[in-house]
Amino acid sequence: MAGATDNINALNERLEQSDLVQGYKFWIKFAFDMGFALVMPILRRNFGERFFSFVMVLFMGAAVLVATSWFQLSGIPLYSYMATIAVLSAFHMLVIFMRNRKGHEWHTRYEGDFLPFFQFLPKSGYWMIESVYEPLFVLSIAIGFYFVEMQSLASLLAASSVLMFLRSRYNYGLYKTRILDERDAMIEAEYAMEALNGESSKETKGYVIKGAKSLNDQDKTALGKRILSSDEFEKNFPDAAKITMSKEDMRKTT
Repeated sequence: MAGATDNINALNERLEQSDLVQGYKFWIKFAFDMGFALVMPILRRNFGERFFSFVMVLFMGAAVLVATSWFQLSGIPLYSYMATIAVLSAFHMLVIFMRNRKGHEWHTRYEGDFLPFFQFLPKSGYWMIESVYEPLFVLSIAIGFYFVEMQSLASLLAASSVLMFLRSRYNYGLYKTRILDERDAMIEAEYAMEALNGESSKETKGYVIKGAKSLNDQDKTALGKRILSSDEFEKNFPDAAKITMSKEDMRKTT
């Protein structure tokens, strides 16, 4: 059963890295980012220079043009919306220019501060605001426009709120994956020798090397060379470490 699980995990990793899946993920992320771009200048401030760049402004402009055409905005709603986006985008670019001119350090990939009132809402952590409060705020504005007979603009903002939610959950998934990878790496580094000796999962925080107790000395040494730090390998396999160091010295002299 364990072998089948390993095969499934290996297949999943290969699929994740395949060109087809990477292509789908790119376009999915592209669509999510377009939804956020439709309202980004309104919702955020104090952007990083490389995040709110000229390329981002062009992307945002393209998103606005596509969305306004798709939802058939025209007349006052169209001009009011586009003017708001244009004016606020120019303002954000000016803020970045003035900050650079004054020599103020600021993370260039920063996605911007939330609107201040979000901080006063319950459980107003980063992901709660981005995943729940911001999309709900945009959706509430959409509902308001719907009741004042601006259905096209209401539909655009409603679609934007849905894409914002999906974008945030997608980004959270990537963020959580990176954290879990780092946590696993710390456990593996700390309990590598215990796992190699076949200790139980309770002793190694779940890090288990399958079949470790049945490994012969040569296999255990080879695996130890791969998973242990150089100091740990030298400490637990001193004879093998001397041979390895001798080979490395010979390579350096040839």
